[in-house]
Amino acid sequence: MTISIIISIVSLIIAVASMSINYWLWRKINRPVVTARISSKETNSPAINLLVENTGNMPAKNIKIISNRKDVLSCLNGEKIPNDVNEVLFKDTIIPVLANGKVATTGFWAFGAKEFKENSDRWRSGAVLPIIIEYYNFEGRKFIEKSELRFAPDNAFAFYSWS
Repeated sequence: MTISIIISIVSLIIAVASMSINYWLWRKINRPVVTARISSKETNSPAINLLVENTGNMPAKNIKIISNRKDVLSCLNGEKIPNDVNEVLFKDTIIPVLANGKVATTGFWAFGAKEFKENSDRWRSGAVLPIIIEYYNFEGRKFIEKSELRFAPDNAFAFYSWS
């Protein structure tokens, strides 16, 4: 083998490796990134929403949020799972399409103090609920993200703020 053939073969190997790495990085970067979080309008309001956001650079489809009943019950003040929580976490409820940069929201019941009997089905402030977010891109690639929902006002990270 001549030196020019060896250089050509090495160049071909480098080119194929470079192209493979670039393709792998492109697939890693160009995708939907779906997250979920708890939001409340005001610090002193018990009502909360579940926000599902796509911060990636591609649309996501068939988004589903999953948790197990034992974890949900450990975050509530009582033993009754509210209907809106049941609909989101334990039924086949999906978000059909969420464009990149967009947010979908739904009511997710309310905060409540354990000492009040009427709050027996409300979320305990400060509770953390493990969830799984499952979704697809339009090419059919499936993504599974493990996350947590922290039941705290989003405008007061230590539960208190001055209005």
